[in-house]
Amino acid sequence: GPFIGIDDESDLAGVPTIELAQNYPNPFNPHTRITFTITDEQYLELSVYNQLGQITKNLSAGTIAAGTHVATWDGTNDEGMPVSSGIYFYQLKTYSSVISRQMILLR
Repeated sequence: GPFIGIDDESDLAGVPTIELAQNYPNPFNPHTRITFTITDEQYLELSVYNQLGQITKNLSAGTIAAGTHVATWDGTNDEGMPVSSGIYFYQLKTYSSVISRQMILLR
C-alpha cells in the first residue's frame, strides 16, 4: 500500500549510526582533532594505533551521549611520551561496529 515507505523509514530510524570524520589537521603537529557523531547514547572506545596494530593512546572510553563529539590527540602515548613521526590509525569501536581511519604525524 501507499504506507510501505513510511514503515521502512521507521524501521531504519531505530538503527544506531556512527560517523567518524577524517582528523584535522592531517598531516599534523603537534596535535589533531578527531570528530565523531553518534545517533544514540552508547558505550564506545576511541583509540590510536600504530602501524603494527599496537595501541598507542586511549582517547576515550565510556558511555557517550548522542551527538557530535571532538577528541584531541597530542601525539603522545598512554605514558605521555611523544611518539615518532609516521602513519597512525584511529579507531572508533561500539557494540555494533568498528570504524578506522588513517592519519599522519609529522614531527
